[in-house]
Amino acid sequence: MKNSNGNDLNRMPGILLRVKFNFTLFAFMLLAGAVLVLCFIFIEQFRKELTFISAIIGGLAAIYAGYYIAQNMSITAEREKVHKAFEIIHRLDIPDFVRTRWFIEKKDIDPEKDSEVDMYEKINNDFQLQSSVTSLLSMFENLSIAIQRGYADEVTVYLSACVQVPYYFEKLSPYIKYIRSKYNDNAVCIEFEKLANSWKARRFLSSNKNIPEEILQI
Repeated sequence: MKNSNGNDLNRMPGILLRVKFNFTLFAFMLLAGAVLVLCFIFIEQFRKELTFISAIIGGLAAIYAGYYIAQNMSITAEREKVHKAFEIIHRLDIPDFVRTRWFIEKKDIDPEKDSEVDMYEKINNDFQLQSSVTSLLSMFENLSIAIQRGYADEVTVYLSACVQVPYYFEKLSPYIKYIRSKYNDNAVCIEFEKLANSWKARRFLSSNKNIPEEILQI
């Protein structure tokens, strides 16, 4: 902890420097290798044993190298998913999509007042409104698929769109139900519905795990 002057309040008298570092398995192997080399040079009577130990450490080093590569690949994949999530979030905030949401809000669409038929006719009879609704439903449908397929990091998307997804599904629910009934296809916007219901229940769709409280409170 530091005060307003930037002085460390936890610093003890007489301590000039604090050093923090992680002693990794790789560092341990380097140290063990250095010790073995020195022992091999200066302790001749144990050279056979040291050769055997060196072989074991060499095998462990090979295993560690494979583990390290796998971990790096996993981290890279997770970072790529986060990057894709930010790309999707950016699409939610581009001017065209913002105008789409604004236009939908501007129109008198109320799921509590409008029946399925009324909402369908209201949307279907207004070309601009129909285009806006279709664009929004398509965006959230694709968002849900991207999350389920592991293409985008769900936590990142959730932090940005946790309100929008359940809100717009509920708002347009009568319209979606009418489309399903009209074309006898319950798969219409089903992925959007899965995501909305999952987030509404405070669960991640990709893992079906509860969303941690620290994320819900953000």
